[in-house]
Amino acid sequence: MKRQFLVAVATATLITGCVSSLGGTASAAPARSPEGTVSVTLRGTHGSYDVACSDINTEFKVSPSSGTIDWAATAHDIDISFAAQDLRRGLLPAVVVTPAAGLLGPGQSTVVRVRGSVAAPAKKFWIWVIAPNSTGRGGVGVEFTCRAR
Repeated sequence: MKRQFLVAVATATLITGCVSSLGGTASAAPARSPEGTVSVTLRGTHGSYDVACSDINTEFKVSPSSGTIDWAATAHDIDISFAAQDLRRGLLPAVVVTPAAGLLGPGQSTVVRVRGSVAAPAKKFWIWVIAPNSTGRGGVGVEFTCRAR
């Protein structure tokens, strides 16, 4: 199960200045940053939403559904879409996500592997794949269910 969210935060435009070999400053131009929409799927992978939480071994595919994405993935024991999207809450250090971040352009994708464990009595956990977008930050939560222990 996937859950999408958006966080409206002020976006800052980065201005870079170039110094010429004569010591002068060229005109500043806004730096472009990736602002696409994240998409995740199990299609084309060997992954499952139903996992053995004592020995997690699954995967999913990350790709941009629009634009270019500069994404990062983190494992959580809570659904952060209900926790004001605070990526510091409920982190699961025993769950390893590889790769945990990357830059993907249109038509590109990468398979993300999820390994490790979630302590009992957990019944679910989430991998949040987050990327900046035109409204600030958005992403997708991939919900995994623990099989009976």
